[in-house]
Amino acid sequence: MTVAEMVMSYYWYEPFTGGNYTDDPRFRHVHTAEIATFFMLALMIVKVFFNNVFQPSSLWLAAIVRLIVVSGVGMLIYFFYYSEILGPKFVDRVPGIGNLDDTSLCWTIMSMALILAYDKFFNAFPIRKSL
Repeated sequence: MTVAEMVMSYYWYEPFTGGNYTDDPRFRHVHTAEIATFFMLALMIVKVFFNNVFQPSSLWLAAIVRLIVVSGVGMLIYFFYYSEILGPKFVDRVPGIGNLDDTSLCWTIMSMALILAYDKFFNAFPIRKSL
C-alpha cells in the first residue's frame, strides 16, 4: 500500500469491492497513479526548465534539494488541479473529487510528452542555447 493509498484510507476509510466510486479499490489505485504523474510532471519541469535547480559537488545534497523542490512543485500541481476555483477554470475539470469525467492522467501525460519532445528533439533550445 502506498502513502497516497494510506492517506485515502484514513480520509475515506477502508475501500471495499462494490462500494461507491471513492470506496472502490480501483478508484484508489487510479487516483494514486494520477498523483504520481503530478510528481513525475514536476520532476520533468525541474529537470528541463530549471536544470535540476541546484548542482553542488555533493550528490546527496543535490538529491535532497531536488527531492524537496520536486515534492513542492508536485504538491502545487496537485492543489492547482484539485482546487475548486482554478482547476475547473484553467484545466476544464469537473468540480469535486472522484468524478467519472476526471481525466488528469490524460492531460498530465500529454504535458509530459510535450516537455519530453521539447527536451529531446529541440534540445530545450531557448533555455540551453545549443543546437
